[in-house]
Amino acid sequence: MNLSLFRVFAAALIAVFTLLPAATAGAAEWKSPSYNFAQAKIILFQEPEVSFNPPDQSNNDYFKQYPYAREKVAALVGKNLEGVFPWRIVNRAYVETQVRGDPALPLIEELPDGEMSALLTRELPKHVDLVLSVKVRNLGWYYEFHEAYDTTETRMEKVRFSVKDANGKKTTGWTEVPITEVVHHPARHEIYDCAAVTMTLTDPRSGQVVWSYDDERSRGSFSWSGAYDKSGPESMLNRILDAAFPKLPIIRPAK
Repeated sequence: MNLSLFRVFAAALIAVFTLLPAATAGAAEWKSPSYNFAQAKIILFQEPEVSFNPPDQSNNDYFKQYPYAREKVAALVGKNLEGVFPWRIVNRAYVETQVRGDPALPLIEELPDGEMSALLTRELPKHVDLVLSVKVRNLGWYYEFHEAYDTTETRMEKVRFSVKDANGKKTTGWTEVPITEVVHHPARHEIYDCAAVTMTLTDPRSGQVVWSYDDERSRGSFSWSGAYDKSGPESMLNRILDAAFPKLPIIRPAK
């Protein structure tokens, strides 16, 4: 391959990779070395929490929240919980029913909210082995602004030539010549699909976290390139949950 063709090939490769969406991910997992996960059978699943605290926004940067985020998170987490076996997944209503059935306890309906919550917390160890919480942060799009700029670039262009040799014979054909020009890059926003998730398992007896998984993912796309992935922030959330749930420290019964 001659030098000019190599330069054209290299430039084409750079252009392709520039237009492709870029994704970043970072996950961290921790598991208590002392907790006996084999003893866990009933897991209280708390309603997912969704919060928004995007990075500092300046210079025309801004963040847009994913619509109906709480409903979407609850649906996706619930779908993943369907495959959690052999744990029995229960909700707050289950715990309240168990507490109401204990004649030694006051009627929770007659207690102020603060006292009722404290009573349920005290009674948790009698009815559940672990508490699973899922907290989702910054599910949405981050728009990062980039100012316009100019670059000087060289491209190869085909031109027709016509020459005569010493005998007057005329030769015509095509050749490539380098053309240098100034290319203007307009101001633009780069779009980042974002999602961050923290999952924890807490021992209700000690109140200590015995397992945690934290993952944050973003994928950049250039809004002007046509390469934007329309699956959006939801796909980032799906990827995190798909990676997180198989890591739950479930002790499966021996076959």
